[in-house]
Amino acid sequence: GAYKTHSKGSGADPLIRWAGGINIAGEEPVAYPKVSAEWLVEKNPDVIIKYAKRDVAGWHVTDSREMEKLRAEIMARPGLKETNAAKNGRVYLISDLITCAPRGAVGIYYIAKWLHPDVFRDIDPEAIHKEMLEKFYGEELRGTWVLQPE
Repeated sequence: GAYKTHSKGSGADPLIRWAGGINIAGEEPVAYPKVSAEWLVEKNPDVIIKYAKRDVAGWHVTDSREMEKLRAEIMARPGLKETNAAKNGRVYLISDLITCAPRGAVGIYYIAKWLHPDVFRDIDPEAIHKEMLEKFYGEELRGTWVLQPE
């Protein structure tokens, strides 16, 4: 089956680059290309980041069960399960609500930490998210925003 990914012109591409990553689909000719399982095996990403939609992540989601199910499904998919990312457990999910607009800064912190855990070991993206919500939105941090297995 075909997988949808993000290339130049997508919202994810600059986040990956700003976080110090290399987008394996960055040279594809359309913003949201569909790629095959074979393509994924050939590219063999070290990290896979899945944008989680509002049905599994966000303000209203009180636990990570649905994201955990989605991650398990992703890691078992043909092609994906053969990548370094899946073999090493480096498959992460992030709410699409913290990957754009002003809260996109929070997403960059998470992505940078996932891509470069040693460099960003002292950075706490959740604390940054909490501070941003309290200071600029007058809101408390609640909900489930990411899935980052240990």
